Amino acid sequence: MIDLDAIATRIDDAARFSEPVAQLTTSASFTLEDAYEIQRASIERRIHRGESMIGVKLGFTSRAKMIQMGVDSLIWGWLTDAMLEECGGVVDLGRFIHPRAEPEVCFVTRRAIERPLTQLEAADYLEAVAPAIEIIDSRYQA
Repeated sequence: MIDLDAIATRIDDAARFSEPVAQLTTSASFTLEDAYEIQRASIERRIHRGESMIGVKLGFTSRAKMIQMGVDSLIWGWLTDAMLEECGGVVDLGRFIHPRAEPEVCFVTRRAIERPLTQLEAADYLEAVAPAIEIIDSRYQA
């Protein structure tokens, strides 16, 4: 059996200390549900260190990207306040392992979304839309 908490600790420590680790799939295989459990445990570690949840990041939102990456649905991940860089601020790239930048669209909501919404309902939750840049960082050895 795979120890998902141990994997979460390993991934979290890699990011926290900017030290890459070997690819996880070379030593074990796991399901999408396992991957989300690893993410949950990693985020819990961040929260216990004092970080706060601030949002959600969606990935593979275009059909073309899904096909390119061999997946059939979008993925999501939690964001904490420590992951946010202020507009115009200086980013210390030394705290990343393999940083890359990717343009994004940021949707700011006026209240928490607690359930799936229709497109019409979603408009009532929307406060603003803004350009953003995601700093992508792999935890894995090149």
